[in-house]
Amino acid sequence: MQPPGEQPQEEGEQKPKEEQQQPQKQEKPPAKNYLDLSNKPIPPNSTVIHFEVCINCQKSHSFCTQHDELRYAKLYHDFKEAVEAAIPNSFCVVNFSTNKPSIGAFEITHQNKIIYSKKNSGLFPAVAPTVDRIKRFLDDLQNGKDVKGYATTKEKKQEKPIEKKSKPTFQAYIKMKEEEFARQEAIREENERKRKEQEEKEEKERQERERIEAENKKKAEEEAAKKAEEEKLKKEEEDKIKAEEAAKKAEEAKNNPQNQEGEKPNEQPQGEKPAQ
Repeated sequence: MQPPGEQPQEEGEQKPKEEQQQPQKQEKPPAKNYLDLSNKPIPPNSTVIHFEVCINCQKSHSFCTQHDELRYAKLYHDFKEAVEAAIPNSFCVVNFSTNKPSIGAFEITHQNKIIYSKKNSGLFPAVAPTVDRIKRFLDDLQNGKDVKGYATTKEKKQEKPIEKKSKPTFQAYIKMKEEEFARQEAIREENERKRKEQEEKEEKERQERERIEAENKKKAEEEAAKKAEEEKLKKEEEDKIKAEEAAKKAEEAKNNPQNQEGEKPNEQPQGEKPAQ
């Protein structure tokens, strides 16, 4: 039952409210397509950096050329982000002046002047040092310096610099050998000390074992002697008791015949009268 004065709401009016109450799902940004090498319009008064990048590796190359097209494309996108972020008013384009780049190309140019050439160096460029190289190139070009050397200079890999060890002098060499000999001697003495300690420990353990074995042997002998003495005394006691019993029986046997002989005169045969 509805209260008076209120009209029932229609189903069509309830649906929009329910839709408003449902939270809106956030759409995930689409995954970046690295193989998309299309160029956007070049902004006016911008410093254009041209990239020539190998494309269509699986379709246009021979079967023995095993190129990873995604690697070339991804490296270009990494360069585009790094260059445009590091160099003001710069803009990167790819394969702008050619529809068919050379096989294995990853060339970086500006005003038809080579900044980096993978074909000449035989190496893929590293992003951070190559961006610094582009900066130096633009500065040299603006200052009127010769920039032909950039076409043949190889990009150095990002590795730790090799520390050059200076050769020691004769005195330093002798001192080093003496220190090495002292260390070896200290190690030898330490090993000798440990060996002696181990031998002393083993000798003490051996003596302790022998002492315990001797004590156990002596204790066993004493117990055996005590047991033999007890058995001997027990046997002597038994022999004494037996001897006493035998003597007693012999004494009794000796006394019994006398009693029998003393009683014989009193005995009379049946039917006879005693003499008067």
